[in-house]
Formats: sequence, structure tokens, C-alpha cells
Amino acid sequence: MGTGATYFQHTGDRSATAFFIKHLNLELRDLLAPGLPGIHLKLGRFAYQDGLETLTGEPKLDWVKRVRGSERLLGPFGWSAFQRSFDGVQVSVDQPRFNWTTMVSRPTQGGFEEKAGETIDPIGLLAASLTLKPSARLPHTAPRLFYLRYDDERNVSQRVDNVAAAAPKVHLAINTYGVEATGAYPIAVGELDLLGWVALQEGDWYELDHSAIALAVEGGYQWTQAAWKPHVRAGWLYGSGDSEPGDRRHGTFFQILPTARKYAQLPFYNLMNSSDLFVQGFLKPHKDVTVRADWHWLSLAERNDRWYSGAGATQERGQLFGFVGRHSQGKRGLGHLVDLAVTYTPTPFLTLYGYYGHVFGGSVIEAIYAGASANFAYLEAELRF
Repeated sequence: MGTGATYFQHTGDRSATAFFIKHLNLELRDLLAPGLPGIHLKLGRFAYQDGLETLTGEPKLDWVKRVRGSERLLGPFGWSAFQRSFDGVQVSVDQPRFNWTTMVSRPTQGGFEEKAGETIDPIGLLAASLTLKPSARLPHTAPRLFYLRYDDERNVSQRVDNVAAAAPKVHLAINTYGVEATGAYPIAVGELDLLGWVALQEGDWYELDHSAIALAVEGGYQWTQAAWKPHVRAGWLYGSGDSEPGDRRHGTFFQILPTARKYAQLPFYNLMNSSDLFVQGFLKPHKDVTVRADWHWLSLAERNDRWYSGAGATQERGQLFGFVGRHSQGKRGLGHLVDLAVTYTPTPFLTLYGYYGHVFGGSVIEAIYAGASANFAYLEAELRF
């Protein structure tokens, strides 16, 4: 019933407050310099954003990586009061032609949980990413290979899938193999941007074999020499669902620990058992102002699976898994989302953000709620210092 209810569900407090350490780490750069520069070590508590292990220095290409390519599977949660960090070690080898980054960690609590400084010890993460940088042979393009390992043995009783079975604790061991390609190319009076992303999963989901897939295909064009620099994009995001709740296979794509709001600004859905066909546009009426408008046509990939939302584990123990699954009632239509956002950055230290979104609910929502529409609006101010 909204973010306020979600905070209360986690904390049991009408006005939860907390002090915790979000970032505290030791970073050593160029460990083997001058013989072999470019080897970096980070140890402690830090933020990790999959897909942003390295940037290219090309503004539009880095925009695609940052806004549309990062944090699909691992991210700091974003936007909520408490967010998420990672306790562990990260090693990167950064060279002119490539970047190799490996991270081993355990996530902290957070998101809507005020005890965000506590490490979730029963979850283990391994992430590895190889990114090729743009070159003369591959101009304005940055392909990436990645691997993620997720192990979860939390004492959480909630089981979020389409199996009508109880679980005394979580038991997940999931491997994710993926490939991504992003590009931004000067063409005529503007720039063409492209993104392709595919992830395959296999492993164990409780007592079931897990096998799933997710993909994203996006493209856009910006008229960089026109007034207000209009930028139009379109794409499709797909995460597989489970078609047979009674068999020995779990087919719902597991999104691990993402920042769901990056891809669902009104976050009543995510990449699990979903299809998101979208069109979006950007305008810059002023150098400090960006206007964004989106339209999303949303449906479930499998009608026999659930309607999922959430952004991953937020508690080490208890009754909250981190994702929520509502029964689909045998239907697939989730609805249409239209939203509008305005970003104003008057100084490098201050960002003001306003958002409004409206949901025209589909058959899934109509079967659950008496009213099938929703409205969500907020204002946000962010200070950096």
C-alpha cells in the first residue's frame, strides 16, 4: 500500500531513524606501479554497481551505461532512506583496452530496513566483469561479459515463488552468466545509442532446479544540434517466469540485489516474470534542466506465475524475503504506466527531482484490487558534499 507501509512493515515504527556506517573502505591504486600500473584494491564497506565497473570517457556511451545499463542485478538499492552497501573486497585491473573487476562480498541490510549497518552473513556474492573499451577496431562500443554467484541461507520463512510449499529457511545457489553491448555513434545531426543485454541463470532454488533467462534490447536517437536536444528511445525488457508450478524446475528469473527503481520509477514491478515494452523521451530546455517522459506496456511472462516486485534481501532473518509475489489469477495483463520527471541541477552540489506516475491497471491488478489505477508523486532534494 505504498512506501510508508513498507517502512512500517520492516521497522514496526511510525518514525524509524538510525545511524549507521554506509561507506568505510581502504582503496589502494596502482599496487604494482610502475612495473604494472592499473591494478586497484578496495577493501571494506563500499557501493557496487554492476555494469559500471569502468567508464569510457565518451559522454553518450557512459550515459547509456549509467542510466540504462547499470544495477540491473547488483546495486545500492537507491532512493530509499537506508539503501544498501557491500562488505568485502574488490580487485580491478584497468588497462587502456579493457577492465577486469572481481568483487567478493556480503550485502548489508537496508532498503526499507533501518538497521542498515548490519551485514547479511548468510548471503555470499561473487561478481566478475570483463569490459572491452572503445578502440580503433571497435569505436564507440563497450562490450561486457559478466558472471555472478549468489548463495543465500537466511533464516527467513517467506518463500516467494508459485510453489504452495513452506520453507523453514532460504536455500538458493544461483549462477548468472551474461553478455552486454553498449554503443553510441555519431550519425547525421545527432547520436544513435544502442544497448543489448542477456543473462542466463542455473542453479538451485530451494529443492528445485533453477533455470531462467532475462534480456534487454534498447535503442535511441538524440538530435544534439536541435533546440532542447530531443532524445527518443524505445526498448523491451523481459524476465522469464515459471510456467509449471508443479514440476521440478523453477523458471522465474531471479534479479538478485538490484536497484529496481532505475528501471521502474514507480516500482510496482521488476524484471522477474515480466515483459516491459517502453518508449521514453528526454528534453533539455536549459543546461541545468532535464525533462523525461516514459510509457510502459507491462505484462507477465507466464500467467501461472506471480506478479513480482521488490529489490532483493533487506533482512538477515525474519519474515521478509526481499521480493514480493502476488497471485496472477491466471492472467497476464499488468497494465500501462505513464510518468513524467524533471531534474534541476542548479549547482554541482544540489539536485532537485520531481516525479509523477500513473498506472492504468490491467487484468492482473483488476483481479486483486477494487480499483485498478494508482498515482505516485514525490519531490526529492539531494545534497553532495
